[in-house]
Amino acid sequence: MGEPAPGIDSADPVRDESERARPWIFVPPLGELYSTRSGSSLPSLVAAMAREHTLRGGHSSVIVRRGLAHEARGSRLLAVDMHKVTLSRLERRADVALARVGLRRRCFGRMIEPAIEAVPPTFEGPVVLVNSPAAVFELRRLRPRAKPCLWVQNYLWRTFGRRERARLVESAHAIFIVNTPIRDGLLRRIRDHRGACAVLLNGVDPVDFHPRAAPDRENGDDLPVVLFVGRTTRVKGPHLLVRAAARLHAQGHGFRLRIVGSAAMCDNPRLTPYERRLRRAARPLGDRVEFVDFVDRRGIADAYRRADIFCVPSVWHEPCALVLLEGMASGLACVAAQRGGLPEVGLEAIRYFDVRRPRTLVRALADLLADRDERARAGDRARARAEELSWSDRYEAVVRHLEGLDQRIDHADEPEPTEPARRAGVARTAGHDG
Repeated sequence: MGEPAPGIDSADPVRDESERARPWIFVPPLGELYSTRSGSSLPSLVAAMAREHTLRGGHSSVIVRRGLAHEARGSRLLAVDMHKVTLSRLERRADVALARVGLRRRCFGRMIEPAIEAVPPTFEGPVVLVNSPAAVFELRRLRPRAKPCLWVQNYLWRTFGRRERARLVESAHAIFIVNTPIRDGLLRRIRDHRGACAVLLNGVDPVDFHPRAAPDRENGDDLPVVLFVGRTTRVKGPHLLVRAAARLHAQGHGFRLRIVGSAAMCDNPRLTPYERRLRRAARPLGDRVEFVDFVDRRGIADAYRRADIFCVPSVWHEPCALVLLEGMASGLACVAAQRGGLPEVGLEAIRYFDVRRPRTLVRALADLLADRDERARAGDRARARAEELSWSDRYEAVVRHLEGLDQRIDHADEPEPTEPARRAGVARTAGHDG
């Protein structure tokens, strides 16, 4: 699958400790519940990065929408009153029209303003804006002393023209992007003169997510368990896994398929039409297929440890699935669609299949189901790769990038040397070389 994309991961170790001591402010999408009870990945990403910062002596604050049952999760919560958290279609169109003529997106600005105003006017540290590129301009406008750091988890540039993308790159202090294709989409036909943009793959906690110590068979048999975790929606592809299970069963393979999650990713969800069709498709397999509606963040690690093979059958271009990293860290043999950012995460440590050729998924799973030793070796490879992408490593990569940008800014602020000074520098260099 190739080597990791060049970015911040190959930088030198940080020598200056100042960035770790600074307070950081995180702004996740304000419609999200910041809680372990949420199945959404974005609050989990923020909580993980905030925890790493706090562990190193920094202070983390998270801006959240007032009125939801948030959990502090080790950070200080700044609750704000939000009149709305989404724009109407008409408002989105108006904003796009304004952006195309070089103006700011005013409807979005009015909506996000309460969150931006929660940042203290004198704050000079990083404000991490998750999946909210237009918020960079609003933060610059309302809190010019803060450092807007955009953390991109999806392809967000569809309505951003070349000029607006160029302004974004110039306005942001730093932009962390979850995979190389999304980074390339941002920088298409523009230049990143300051080196503000960096690819930052997501991470995992290898302590929370670890292989099971010994076999744990709930059903009293020795059948390997194939696991899916995530939203049970069409783009996540669980239907491909159910179809593959039917073919594997017909071929005589013994296994159990466990599908964990729901479309709503919350307790007691109502089944969507897609979920009802999924259950009907699995009915001929009987107890070989088990549906578990929802497991929150407090229990999900155990769900991985009760499985043998993990599958990410996404039919869309998955940016950087957190569940894949969790399955890898849990020591499971992993199979994933060869789409989006998944190959950049797994590299050679996992197996891939082509969603346009369903038999490639059947073949990948059959090879693992038939060979217990190969499952163990594949699990070891996956675990080793996940350890390279720990949240501790991800945090250090962020700090390296921020420190490097600060140094470039400091040097840019230095006055140009006078002509005598230039000549003296040339003379010193010549003397050293000679």
